Amino acid sequence: MPAATQAIPQFLRSLRKHLRLSQEKFAARLGITFPTISRWENGHIKPSLLGSEQVRKLVEEVNQEHPGLFTLPDITEE
Repeated sequence: MPAATQAIPQFLRSLRKHLRLSQEKFAARLGITFPTISRWENGHIKPSLLGSEQVRKLVEEVNQEHPGLFTLPDITEE
């Protein structure tokens, strides 16, 4: 897996762990399914446009509390 592709699963896992959420609770917070989170974190698929938007909103919330903590990579599927 190319380094750029590895960055997406690592970013999502880091964000989830920072929030101290299980994959199930992270999925619920984003309004998606647990299998989707698992696939994202394992690098099987990239987030859709809708999924990326949900992640972007969550990153903005986190960064309001901790400015600059997370920088959102380009995570949309191609």
